[in-house]
Amino acid sequence: MSPVAVSCPSCGAPIQFAIGSGVVVVCPNCQSAVARTDRAYEDLGKVAAVVETDTPLKLGLKGAYRGKRFEILGRIQYRHESGALWNEWYASFPEEKWGWLAEAQGRLYLTFEGKVSKGTSLPTRSELQLGETFSIPGIAKFTVAEIGQAAAAAAEGEIPFRFTPGEMHDYADLAAGGGKFATFDYGETPPHVYVGQEVTLDDLGLAAAPLAEQETRRVGAAVMNCPNCSGSLELKAPDETLRVTCPYCNSLLDVSQGKLQFLMTIEGGRAKPLIPIGATGVIGTPQGAGVSYMVIGFMQRKVTIEGTSYFWQEYLLYSPGHPFRWLVDSDNHWSFVEAVSPGEVNTQGKLQVEYGGKTFKAFQAAPAEVTYVLGEFYWRVTIGEITMASDFVSPPQMLSSEVTVSGEGRGEINWSLGTYLEASEVAKAFHIKQMPQPHGIAPNQPFRHTSVLYAWPLLCGIALIVGIMLLAGSHNRMLLSKTYELKPVTAADQTQVEFEQSLDVYNRQNIRVILSSPVDNSWVYVEGDLFNEETGLTQGFSAPLEYYQGVEDGESWSEGTKEATIYLSALPTGKYTLRLEVQREHFATPSTLTVRVEQDHRHISHLVLLLLALSVPPALVLFWRWQFEKARWQNSDFGE
Repeated sequence: MSPVAVSCPSCGAPIQFAIGSGVVVVCPNCQSAVARTDRAYEDLGKVAAVVETDTPLKLGLKGAYRGKRFEILGRIQYRHESGALWNEWYASFPEEKWGWLAEAQGRLYLTFEGKVSKGTSLPTRSELQLGETFSIPGIAKFTVAEIGQAAAAAAEGEIPFRFTPGEMHDYADLAAGGGKFATFDYGETPPHVYVGQEVTLDDLGLAAAPLAEQETRRVGAAVMNCPNCSGSLELKAPDETLRVTCPYCNSLLDVSQGKLQFLMTIEGGRAKPLIPIGATGVIGTPQGAGVSYMVIGFMQRKVTIEGTSYFWQEYLLYSPGHPFRWLVDSDNHWSFVEAVSPGEVNTQGKLQVEYGGKTFKAFQAAPAEVTYVLGEFYWRVTIGEITMASDFVSPPQMLSSEVTVSGEGRGEINWSLGTYLEASEVAKAFHIKQMPQPHGIAPNQPFRHTSVLYAWPLLCGIALIVGIMLLAGSHNRMLLSKTYELKPVTAADQTQVEFEQSLDVYNRQNIRVILSSPVDNSWVYVEGDLFNEETGLTQGFSAPLEYYQGVEDGESWSEGTKEATIYLSALPTGKYTLRLEVQREHFATPSTLTVRVEQDHRHISHLVLLLLALSVPPALVLFWRWQFEKARWQNSDFGE
């Protein structure tokens, strides 16, 4: 259908319905919402002018989504009951199809009106509960992330449905895995269902040339005066800020009405931020690397467990065109925190949840209370504000949920993912010269020495392969094999001495000495040494040979051995003399002693000793990690 040009029934200025499915047009001259009916054009009342925000979108912008061209024709700004504003852009697609492009806190959600299967019963507004999951047949299984109420605060352009300026309406936002998103609009019964996806400017074909051509609006810092002390305040993010504190009189001020309104004086001692308000730094996870953030807000919170309060600090990070982020400081342990979709979190278990293919264990659950604020915030923060917070850990990450209930069944669930940062990273990013050292073990602090455990199997594998190769390559070169006659002597302490000269010993080859004697209920003790004839180097050794047997209570027994093996380290190359001194129990009876000297003999015991030696460091690391985890989980409500 061709565009239809008419006169505004309020001021007479020309207005135009660009496509046939447009229902309301906001007159750019008098801001009247003009609706077309079957017979005439109706003035629905004045609409407030939109508040310019730091957005890359505007009326008339053209893009493409999944091969379908679209044009943005209208916008409504909704005001959340918390005071926050969000934009809902209306995009015209081919065949007079409309898409709803919601823009909130740096994120974009594109939805289309969905058709629910016949026979499917959607829950009523009163039946919905935060966190419950149910399936929309043929689409996905969704989690109820927010149940809220909002008012149409401002509008411009062409709107595809009839609306009344300022009218309140109830809604529910739902999320599913893969970025899927849905909204139930309870303006009618049954509710309208809008289903779609979280998208990026790239997905919409708006990341390159189209953005370079548009006049992107940038809202600079706004200067206002405190209504309590007249101090001058400069807002860092005036298009997003709803609450700000006065640094001069410690007043908490509301900004949601476009001007500062005194709310309360923050009593009690002040918590001093380590990173000053207004400081900028490039910090984040690998996915967010390279983004420069400004600290615009500082908050201290606490949980109270068994009468003891535990405090931590949170820094609100702002970067135009990006979602808000947080830096969290607890006991001088730092985490970089970013929001995640509730639909991406599998909460089927009470003691663990799943996200991103990882399992997170329950660590703590307690009401979290705001005790101090400084700077700017994008919601109506108050001292004493309480949310139900639950933390789940899988170091170096911590997944946290905060449930806020605002009454009459309304509220929202916010999930966030914190990634542990070394204090040195934060100090470097924000140029902090004296960074306090962390104490204790943080819930998501990683154990930094697991690489030793990963390397141990590799080292053992290499040692095993090399050991097998060396054993297979052993030559067992014989230096001596001789049996000596042990002659009778007159006393037990007398020794028989034997010499063998000119044994050729090679460098870097170990030596094995094997001694054997036919002892029976007796012993033979041998001391010996290898003596280098040129250098005088001496390598000694000794071994007892003893064997006893008998019968006791009708059972035979034996103990000891008739053979002993001694391993000597490699000796320098040269000619050596073997010297033996022999003592024996039955000194008056002749006997024999067989001596074998071999070189380059590898024994499996050497490999076993090597593997045991390689196992000492990982064993110590395992013990260290056990102590580390014990210290971590002793602070948990649930234990490991």
